[in-house]
Amino acid sequence: MDVKKKIAAFIGEFDLQMDQVENIYTLLEKRLAVLEKGGIGPEIVESTGYWLHN
Repeated sequence: MDVKKKIAAFIGEFDLQMDQVENIYTLLEKRLAVLEKGGIGPEIVESTGYWLHN
């Protein structure tokens, strides 16, 4: 694979991973807002933190 194709593949994979991280942070923010209102237990937030870790 030539250098341009390798760079394009890397950027594509990087963009995908960044989207996944941003989605997790968005989910964490939403769950935190609900938690602060008293609607979700801390277990849900911990579960989302586990997803973020992985």
